[in-house]
Amino acid sequence: MKQKPIIGLTTELKNDIDGKCVLTNYPYVDAILQAGAVPLLLPITEMPQMTLDCLNVLNGIVFIGGEDIAPHFFGENPHPKIHEVCIERDKSELALFHAAYERKIPMLGICRGMQLFNIALGGTLYQDIFSEKNDIMAHVSPSTLEEGFHQIKLEEDGFLYRIYKESTLFVNTYHHQAIKAMGRDLKISARAYDGIIEAIETTTDRILLATQFHPEQMIYKRKELLKIFEYFIGKIAL
Repeated sequence: MKQKPIIGLTTELKNDIDGKCVLTNYPYVDAILQAGAVPLLLPITEMPQMTLDCLNVLNGIVFIGGEDIAPHFFGENPHPKIHEVCIERDKSELALFHAAYERKIPMLGICRGMQLFNIALGGTLYQDIFSEKNDIMAHVSPSTLEEGFHQIKLEEDGFLYRIYKESTLFVNTYHHQAIKAMGRDLKISARAYDGIIEAIETTTDRILLATQFHPEQMIYKRKELLKIFEYFIGKIAL
């Protein structure tokens, strides 16, 4: 039987009635399973050796969405409209990214994950696009993330265009932050019609892909969004 890739899946850190817990939304797990790989949830940790031990068994990593990233990680003071942050998670994921990047482990970022990639590579964010940028359209789906809400424009040399062979894609949206200055060795793969960056990828020989929207939430009603996970996993050499 052919070995399936093992894909690390980052987690959120929450305070529950029983104390701290790590968790992830199930559609991330389901998308990885449906795309033909094995998901492995990664704990939030500031223990460097544990991070390295995790990487020893992984063929790729998906960085999930979640809280805002604390702005001091990209050299700014907090904007009045910053939302919830988790410093422990920020430190853990940045350490995980840098260790995986050094080893050239394939990575896919979703929403916060895309923003984290950009920060890790020296870029910055709009801390609140609605107050920092003019002529912004809605970027929070009003009802469900399982359906699309707005179109994005795909760059012809980008991974989304390679997947769909179309100039546009109908996607969901759920964010108030976005990439401002691009990090090193990254290029834009898609934009919303108001200019907000919706997908990026690396310009190096690494496998580093990311979307601002949430394809994992759409796989139940828009099966074609699973292709993003299939494309990522298909790039992984065992």
